Amino acid sequence: MSKFLKGTFILLIAGLVTRVLGFINRIVIARFIGEEGVGLYMMAFPTMVLVVTITQLGLPVAISKNVAEAEARGDFRKIKKILVVSLATTISLSII
Repeated sequence: MSKFLKGTFILLIAGLVTRVLGFINRIVIARFIGEEGVGLYMMAFPTMVLVVTITQLGLPVAISKNVAEAEARGDFRKIKKILVVSLATTISLSII
């Protein structure tokens, strides 16, 4: 099996598991909070997704790029500095 097919299969299985877990989560929420609660939750959920998106600000891609560059040069101090700065930024944005 080629790497492409293997990777595709892994992503397919991960997507399926994610969908099933999300479905189970919705069932549990609906049972606990009732119809009105689900309506309020569905009104607030898009706003929460927007806030999470703004909080990330594309940081995962930038962090992985900078860490890969530092690792290629063998600069492990810079890797640690990138980790500290990115955690501080993410935590600060999350608190705000």
